[in-house]
Amino acid sequence: MKNSAVCKKCKTTRPSLSWTTTDLAAMAKQVDFAANYPNLAYFPTLHIHTTAHAIMTRLERREEGGTVFKSEPQRNEADVALSGAHLCLTVMLEEQIKHFVLADIDLERLHAIFRES
Repeated sequence: MKNSAVCKKCKTTRPSLSWTTTDLAAMAKQVDFAANYPNLAYFPTLHIHTTAHAIMTRLERREEGGTVFKSEPQRNEADVALSGAHLCLTVMLEEQIKHFVLADIDLERLHAIFRES
């Protein structure tokens, strides 16, 4: 972990909270993934941390009155998460194929497999 400057005058530093000062949204833009950022990073982050959004998505109002916690599995949300993970793996594989010049792998087939699933 690197250090970040706290005071430029006295050159005091402290350990950085992250390995980079670039935020995740900026990183997504750098690799042309900005359109996927909300579904693959922003919204999942709202659910993994204790936020009002995360709590509200698990509550349900009853017709007879009152609010209850939805304890059943959230299958639609799980499908979205799995689809997003599949997309990330597909993009990562494509980058590996390009970087290591793996010419015998058909990129169109790779994308077709993603679209089929």
